[in-house]
Amino acid sequence: FNTHFGYKWSDWEILASSYIHYGKIEKISLLVNDEVVTGSGSLRHLNIGPLVRYHTGYELFKTWQVYLGAGPTWSLQTIKMKNFITNGNFNGNQKLTYESFGYTLSIGIEENLKYKNLHPVYFEFVYGQQESYKVSVVESAKITETNILSTRDTEQEINSKFFYLSMGISIF
Repeated sequence: FNTHFGYKWSDWEILASSYIHYGKIEKISLLVNDEVVTGSGSLRHLNIGPLVRYHTGYELFKTWQVYLGAGPTWSLQTIKMKNFITNGNFNGNQKLTYESFGYTLSIGIEENLKYKNLHPVYFEFVYGQQESYKVSVVESAKITETNILSTRDTEQEINSKFFYLSMGISIF
């Protein structure tokens, strides 16, 4: 799921963008508060930041114009381990959250319509990369309450790379 809010001039566009996805993680090994946690689970990823797009004027197909985009991003990733082993006190009622910083690059095509109220459609391929700088262990026994058990700077190099293929429509 992704959203973009912004303003477009003739060739340039500036946006506040977000990308959200849910997925699975398999065969991961993490160091959590000096204990090793190995296994699989689920991933939630929120990625937000400003994005600048340049509409090239090149039409790939009739009325479909190519654009390029780039911008810095901040992300929050949550890992909920389900099938895991540990040499410490980490348990199934806890989840890990990683705060990361990085960048996003995109290339896409958008309908080049005369009026925005015709709701042009776009398709884009997005690549992003981040490096985590902070990790927290959060109590997750109750959905309505958040209890942060520990927070520290990331002691190991944790990099994330993601690819999205998205499509959308301009609403207003």
